[in-house]
Amino acid sequence: MVRRLCTPIGTFQNLEDCIAEMPRNVIVGCIRGNLIHSAKEMLERIYRPGVEFQFREPNTRRPKPEKSASVDEDDAAVVRASSRISVGLIDYSRPSDFRMKAIQAKKLAPNAAMREESALENSSRQSLADTPSSESNLTQTKASESTTGDSDAKAPPLQSPSERWGVLLEESKAKGRAGERPSDGQTAKPPEESPMKQNLESNLEKFIETLQWTIDHVECAFGLPTQYNAPHQENITVDEDKFKIKVDIARTAFEDLTTLQLEEIVEGWSIYIGKVLRESNEKEAQDSTPMAEYNLWIERELQYNSIIEQLKAPFVIQVFDALKDNQSNIMKAWPDRFRKLKEALSLARENVEHLAMLQNYLEKIKTGDDFKFILSIIPNITIILRHIWTMSNYYSLDENMLSLIGKISFVFAEKVKILINVDTIFKHSAAHIHQCASNCATLLQAWKQSYMETRTQIELSGIGSRWEFDKNVLFREIDHMTRISRDMAHIAQ
Repeated sequence: MVRRLCTPIGTFQNLEDCIAEMPRNVIVGCIRGNLIHSAKEMLERIYRPGVEFQFREPNTRRPKPEKSASVDEDDAAVVRASSRISVGLIDYSRPSDFRMKAIQAKKLAPNAAMREESALENSSRQSLADTPSSESNLTQTKASESTTGDSDAKAPPLQSPSERWGVLLEESKAKGRAGERPSDGQTAKPPEESPMKQNLESNLEKFIETLQWTIDHVECAFGLPTQYNAPHQENITVDEDKFKIKVDIARTAFEDLTTLQLEEIVEGWSIYIGKVLRESNEKEAQDSTPMAEYNLWIERELQYNSIIEQLKAPFVIQVFDALKDNQSNIMKAWPDRFRKLKEALSLARENVEHLAMLQNYLEKIKTGDDFKFILSIIPNITIILRHIWTMSNYYSLDENMLSLIGKISFVFAEKVKILINVDTIFKHSAAHIHQCASNCATLLQAWKQSYMETRTQIELSGIGSRWEFDKNVLFREIDHMTRISRDMAHIAQ
């Protein structure tokens, strides 16, 4: 059901009026085909190219205040002249600037024409007043024409304001095309993508991957393997590495299975769950950042939840009920295996919720350029860390919390390494190097100082365990990059 208009729908006195009026306000129908497939295809074929080719980052800069009307006429003329000269340097890829300059030129054109006409009229009156007679004026005019004929022939014709504007536009376009062409022996560098576009593309790709994962698990709703090995695997020696046959619950009749077969099926499920738990615990994050650890816990949560949802199938419930009625020995070990799976899922969900509170701040620190804003959000990070330390069952352990804080320090250190990279920073002016290096040193010290203050608050509160972490492990790289930043700022100064 989709509304036709955005206006509110009124109330009706009886059912007949409602049936008569509602078709004018809403459209009722059904979506043909698979909705989730259509959503994935729409994202891939419409939204992904749209973000890639049509994304325009919003301009968040504040407009400059306009000058007051008390500016002198001479100053205004200088401003207008300089604005005309700088027209060729304007970036015309943004329609707003182009439109603004066009309006200004349109307003200035009649005034300039009136000033030229008045100046010409005044000069003609002055020349007539100074001329003694028409004959002498005629002879002087002929003589001046004969002497200056060659120079007048070489002088360019006068252009109207619209013609001058067109010439400036062509020159600016030519400069833009010349700037896009790579020089001889050099390849053209692709334009740098803004952090906002990169974040949008990353979230879009994650959404598409989530839809694909949902499609795979909805269409293949049951994929738990049995204990039976697939054929042609004689060369594989380890039994856990062999591919197991899965039960097709849509074609398998429960009544045709014996108790021994049911026990072997459940044994295969138990072995598979133990293998998943062991491999997921051994798997490490892709890098040493909290963002990678967050993605790892999300992957674990999805994997554990998928197994539990498959165990809720009617076929599985029938198998368990039959084995319980027959008092099978395999059902004695199954509750312990299922309990471990549920505990792992609960832990994964808890860690995802806690780490999600840090993701937004850490992404802004990693991609942001405003040092003042980054400095303002550092206290929020330590507040969240204290909350995680108090509420989490996993990060309340010293080794896990030490690892998390160390990964946050890694984010700060890596950001500073990129900013003060010697291959790029020395291409800028000394003032820029001094400013950037000083900001980096201030940023690193602010993070360390915020940690120390939070640690002191925890000790003074006397509630819960204290942060007795090895500061050398947490801030060794931070102190090293701080010294380098200060040395670089001193050199630039």
